[in-house]
Amino acid sequence: MTAPLPAVYVDTNIFIYLIDGTPSFRQRAKDELATIQQVGSLVSSEITLGECLRGALQMTNMESAATYTQMLENAQVITLVPVTLSLIKRAAVLGAELNLKLVDAIHVATAEASGCAEFLTNDRRIRTPTPIAIRPFGP
Repeated sequence: MTAPLPAVYVDTNIFIYLIDGTPSFRQRAKDELATIQQVGSLVSSEITLGECLRGALQMTNMESAATYTQMLENAQVITLVPVTLSLIKRAAVLGAELNLKLVDAIHVATAEASGCAEFLTNDRRIRTPTPIAIRPFGP
């Protein structure tokens, strides 16, 4: 029996860089996600899809909206975890303990519940409980 691949939680900002970022940020996001997928799996929340779609739709960028939907709903690319009542309750606790906005706390609670070892983000305000390590985006 083989051990499961280590899971890395991917914050919304990484997908935004991948699809709508500057060319250098797109390439960095592509490289980072490919590196993770060589040895592990990608995990995020359904909230991520909502955040990505909101931005694309606000800019009336239907092509990006379709790309986000196609990518984030593809189980071969990423595990998209549903938002549940228990996750919201845990997010409230984490938000209070770590001084996080609720949406950020939902991301962190999802990473925790999914057994993620790392949390990939470019948001310097994100904090995670032990044993989840922040994996900073970029150099």
